[in-house]
Amino acid sequence: MRATVTCLLAFFAMVINPLFSQTVLDAVVKITATVDINEPMVTLTWENPAPSDITIFRRDDGSDVWLIYFQENPSTETTADDPFVAVGGTYEYGIQRIINGVTAFGYITVKVEAPLVEDRGVMSLFVEEALEIPLATELERLKLDLIGDGWRVMEHSVPQSATVASIKSQILDDLNNIGNNTVFFFGEIPVPYSGNAAWDGHPDHQGAWPADAYYGDIQSANWTDNTVNTANNGTQPSRPETVNVPGDGKFDNNFVPTHSEIAVGRVDFSNLSETTFGTTRTELYRRYLDKNHNWRSKQYTVENKALVDDNFGYFGGEAFAANGYRNGYPLVGANNVQAGDFFNDTDDGQSFLFAYGTGGGSYTSAGGVGTSAQFASDTVNAVFVQLFGSYHGDWDYNNNPFMMSALASKGGILNCAWAGRPHWFTHPLGAGETIGYCALQTQNTCEIPGYFNSFGACGAHVSLLGDPSIRAQVVAPASNVVAAQICNNVELNWTASNQTGMVGYHVYRANVFNTQYYARLTSTPVTSTTFTDDSPNIGDNFYFVKAVVREETPSGIFFNTSTGAPASLNVVEVTPPTTNVPMFINLTCTNPTVVLNPCTPPLICFVSGPGVSSNAPVTINQQGVYIVTTTDATTGCTVEDVVLVLLNDITPSNVTAAMGNVNCAAQTTQLMGNSTTPGISYAWSGPAGFTSSSQNPTVTEEGVYLLTVTNTSNGCTATANITVPPFDMPDASASGGA
Repeated sequence: MRATVTCLLAFFAMVINPLFSQTVLDAVVKITATVDINEPMVTLTWENPAPSDITIFRRDDGSDVWLIYFQENPSTETTADDPFVAVGGTYEYGIQRIINGVTAFGYITVKVEAPLVEDRGVMSLFVEEALEIPLATELERLKLDLIGDGWRVMEHSVPQSATVASIKSQILDDLNNIGNNTVFFFGEIPVPYSGNAAWDGHPDHQGAWPADAYYGDIQSANWTDNTVNTANNGTQPSRPETVNVPGDGKFDNNFVPTHSEIAVGRVDFSNLSETTFGTTRTELYRRYLDKNHNWRSKQYTVENKALVDDNFGYFGGEAFAANGYRNGYPLVGANNVQAGDFFNDTDDGQSFLFAYGTGGGSYTSAGGVGTSAQFASDTVNAVFVQLFGSYHGDWDYNNNPFMMSALASKGGILNCAWAGRPHWFTHPLGAGETIGYCALQTQNTCEIPGYFNSFGACGAHVSLLGDPSIRAQVVAPASNVVAAQICNNVELNWTASNQTGMVGYHVYRANVFNTQYYARLTSTPVTSTTFTDDSPNIGDNFYFVKAVVREETPSGIFFNTSTGAPASLNVVEVTPPTTNVPMFINLTCTNPTVVLNPCTPPLICFVSGPGVSSNAPVTINQQGVYIVTTTDATTGCTVEDVVLVLLNDITPSNVTAAMGNVNCAAQTTQLMGNSTTPGISYAWSGPAGFTSSSQNPTVTEEGVYLLTVTNTSNGCTATANITVPPFDMPDASASGGA
């Protein structure tokens, strides 16, 4: 398909006025993407039921600039190839389709074999003081999970005396000290209120709404408290918290003054009835932390499906349930999004990664969806949830608020948002992003030209309930990591992950547990279950072993890791052993073998070389190079020494033996010994116990005489013999040699 590239200059509007009946699906473009790494290429596919106006727009990861990639009117196209991509890149696409005046949108973030995200930033974790002791184990586990997922964590205890101002001040301190980008409130943390709006259209709900976006807007000082007075609205708000008057600590702003820089998520069960839920609030918090950990560690899994329970329909073009379809397609795939009943389908053996429910509401219900009491009793097998209806977007209601009840339910819900006014943009979840990132994008919709506008966009009321760091793609972690010091190295061993399709493991290390970036030690994933760190810190070492996979999702291809399996070790510097290994050994005729035993306990020596491969002591009888590895059994330190074994010249001396003239009268003869080798000694032996060290001795007995010569420089010997005949023989002469 022919493509053009121009700048996207205009914002999109969602609300339209069709001339005929429409459905929610008419407001959604069912978009899918496939990735070809070899080209590389991204191919987009979408539904186009009739000739339409098609505009495809794109931005690169991290860019604020959107480009119109393709535009055609009318168009029957249903696919588009984008060759302007690179392996390792991330690209966000939007499609606007207009048929008979009805506008539809679809979005997808596509990764083209993108690399690992290893540093997710800094999270400020605020915990209600009263929860710290009873939930100490679970909170420590949460920190381990967060740090193991690439977060640096700044933890803060929040006393009852805390105020909105003191919390904001601490967030700013973290920003200045370490640079936080995410905030997680756990427990009863002061709630900002702001505005004079009725986002759900009810006059008795006009006034201040909960506004965690205040905490995320760190640049603006334009949060005022001097103009709004709900007494002028003409209608009394339905609950005191909605009342907003000058100087009451509730802000005037309906919209975030600038934009949100920090993602904020909250879990607050302080308004839930222990009677309704059948357990204490502390146990509800424990339940949430258990759900959180079980999801991160893949002990809890769901089917790759999305559920949409729509009880509003098209609603004049606002099409609230379009949130469910439009965000579900890139997350689970176009064919895995289904219409259904929120409670019945999530509690009947099915499970869903994403679930959306909308219907006429109250503080504790959504018509056609369910009630807070159902969340208190039912098991809801879904993870990412969006709800929409009147009143329950006011999630700080003081008696079983609907959306907080969802977080406290049994099953798997970890996040919840009031999605409809405005529409939410959570399609990056399909490409490995966190729900906090998606919330931040949604809160800043007005500044993102590629996102269509909807009622409530950039409102101060846009909030995320739940842990903002949760991701959709989970990898089963390794376990049982053991760190041991071997000399000045650290050896790590672990139990393998049961994840299918694994690439291997990466190992990370820091010397500060919570606030320091963990550096990767492995250049490529190791496929074994052991790793040696040969340059640890002297002192504290904190390790994480992460399983690595190559994810292929409806939103492309990217590398992903599990949360880290932890280990820690304090390394004490030790001195390698001092050895007593000779550099040279000489083998000679007098010393043809040498026993090498240079170690005494706790030192152990292992010798390898020609004909030898064992612990000392060893017997060496061949020349060559020998390696002696000395190990200190106490510290594990080893030292290698090289021993050169030399074989001296052991060529025997040449020797001859002869007999001189016989003195018949005296019955004697002289033996004659001879050798051309200098510096030798002579030794004769013969009949009747004869011995002599003379070179030429005189003998008187007949018989065999043996001459032995010895090379005094190397101890080597040689022999020769001579036979002396009887002296009465006619010719008494003889000779011999070696």
